[in-house]
Amino acid sequence: FRDLLYVEGNLLAGLDLRAAQPTLLSYRTEDEDLRSDCLEDKLYNRISQTLSVSRTEAKEAYCWYCYGPNLEKQTTRNARPYQVHKLFEKYYPRTYKYVWRKKSAKNYKNFSREMMALESKLFIDGIYQEMQQSKLFGLTVHDGLYCKANDWQEVTRLVDDKLKSNLAKLFT
Repeated sequence: FRDLLYVEGNLLAGLDLRAAQPTLLSYRTEDEDLRSDCLEDKLYNRISQTLSVSRTEAKEAYCWYCYGPNLEKQTTRNARPYQVHKLFEKYYPRTYKYVWRKKSAKNYKNFSREMMALESKLFIDGIYQEMQQSKLFGLTVHDGLYCKANDWQEVTRLVDDKLKSNLAKLFT
């Protein structure tokens, strides 16, 4: 239905950061392997192949692994997230250790809140704010935004510039 949304007679166009939270996490942990897989759109494909599931199911398993409690052992209930846990331990050990530590330190739910706050800071405080200053219409939706289709190229350039400058700032 989003393809049918209009504002002031203009069709809306969507932009979305693929694997937004894992990408942000890769910057937080300075994990170049994870970052590369996220930016090249390989992370969810790797999870999908490992689990023999769809991309959507791979994302769900990632979220359960990353934002659920730490998993000490595999059970029938946590089989997929546990496999993602093992995948991160093998391919992204730096991030694996970071996530384990963050979820062990306090209530594991605080980690997901921290990641959502980073995403919000990037998209709402950074990109959306810049769109407003440039007098460009925008709607934020989680890890993406909508703009008027005729502004799409200008907004895409703005997003690219903001991502390059803001990602570094978020973690310094």
